[in-house]
Amino acid sequence: MRKSWPWPILFILLYVYGSWLIDNRHGGYYISSDAEGYFMYLPAVFIHHRFENIPVKTVAQFPDYPGTHKPWNRYTYGVALMEAPFFLAAYASRWIQKLDLSDPFAADYSVALLLAGSFYLTFGLFFLYKTLIRIFDPPPGTAREWATGLNGKRIVWITLVVLVLGTNLLHYAIREPGMSHIYSFALICILQYYLPAFYRTPSVRNTLRVGLPFCLTTLIRPTNILLFIFIFLFDVYTRPQFRERIRWYVQNFRYWALVPVIGFLLAIPQMCYWYYLTGQPIFYSYSGGNGAFIYWAQPKLYNIFFHLCNGFLVYSPLMIFALIGTVLLAVKNKENGRPVGALFMIVAYVCASWQFWWFGGAYGYRAFIDFYPLPAVGLAYYFSRLFQSGRAWLIALHIIILIFFIGLNLRMDSIRYYYQIEPDAHNAEVFWTALRKSLWLEP
Repeated sequence: MRKSWPWPILFILLYVYGSWLIDNRHGGYYISSDAEGYFMYLPAVFIHHRFENIPVKTVAQFPDYPGTHKPWNRYTYGVALMEAPFFLAAYASRWIQKLDLSDPFAADYSVALLLAGSFYLTFGLFFLYKTLIRIFDPPPGTAREWATGLNGKRIVWITLVVLVLGTNLLHYAIREPGMSHIYSFALICILQYYLPAFYRTPSVRNTLRVGLPFCLTTLIRPTNILLFIFIFLFDVYTRPQFRERIRWYVQNFRYWALVPVIGFLLAIPQMCYWYYLTGQPIFYSYSGGNGAFIYWAQPKLYNIFFHLCNGFLVYSPLMIFALIGTVLLAVKNKENGRPVGALFMIVAYVCASWQFWWFGGAYGYRAFIDFYPLPAVGLAYYFSRLFQSGRAWLIALHIIILIFFIGLNLRMDSIRYYYQIEPDAHNAEVFWTALRKSLWLEP
């Protein structure tokens, strides 16, 4: 566990694979549409030193705010904050080479984003690995229920491989690292790892370890505030424990009260931008027809799971094992299965109530990626029970299924095609064509 050599190698492999996918054509590759909105803060601050009359690639998506020449950026600056070290490294490199510093779409910045996506996926997986090891490969002398039938460390590695290669997580780390999801994924991995210490040993240090990632992921995507459900109910399995958790928050007010302070401090730059743009420090940036929750009474739950237009289990079918494992944990009331299940259902309901329930052009249901660290425990539990069963035929069947869908996922993601199916299923043929090509059924 102390050996760190796999992680730098993974980081390098991710970067190389990402460069290969786009044939090393980095010139502004990742900076368009939503990703441009997240990124826009960096060139506006460090290159142009203003937001007015700055170059915009996706013009239709960022019209000027009424009465100004300032692009109406509906996205918050949280992703830009996490991209900043990589952006500044690219900026410094261009300055040293005496290259044009005024071009925000130079290839160097796309390289920086690919490095950022590769780094945060690696960083998140490192903490997720440590979390899963703590559960499934505990120290000697601890009950080793999880490791029966197969070494617990191997179960953890199988889980990580399935999560990375068998879902759309990899896509949003190296295909679209300008999007927000890989950054929230990494932050939630960190938060999940430090939560036990937060409750076991209240301190400023442990509060920062949980509060900072929570506030930052909420800044990145405000709906991620729902994560507090998991935080509050973490390791609560009985009613007495629930009452004890309430007492804990009362008794440790001086520590957890730092969290809203952290959130406020992080929000100050965003409020400054909103004030600069609109004259209001608090502004709902998705107003003006940019989207609303209009399906509260009729949530599109079936669609977000099974529609060809980015359905979760259509594009990441192996996550069915994570959902089954989470349900089993919830039934047994172990390893936070109930808080994770409750959070997942609430997130699904909120997403299914969104006007654009398919979340625009995407590879699979990207809104769930942020929360993948939580059902990852259920995924590992499913595999642990599978190997505990000792049924060779069942294990062999699962291995075949895993290999098939991992290969299909990598193949689908590497084929150059426009995978966006419209919500009315228009243009669905592009999906079936890509599927046939992925299975080598047609050239």
